[in-house]
Amino acid sequence: CLISGIKLREQEALVGRYEALREPMAARKQKLSDSLRLQHRDVDEIEAWISEKLQTASDDEDYGDTLAAVQVTSRSGSARFKSSES
Repeated sequence: CLISGIKLREQEALVGRYEALREPMAARKQKLSDSLRLQHRDVDEIEAWISEKLQTASDDEDYGDTLAAVQVTSRSGSARFKSSES
């Protein structure tokens, strides 16, 4: 039957195209997995950094509640640090 022969050739062509894409799809999947792993590592590092900074910011030392108070505290802390280096 002519129609079933045409359908069989179309099916074979479709399977051939799929098979040709199988290796590039696997390579792309691996690259995406590697990229995702790197992104998760970066997120973990950033979250750890944020956690560290939040801990520092919430320490008992009072930094003040205005920009001027924070700047004064920061300057005095820097001065203390420099004098301890000498």
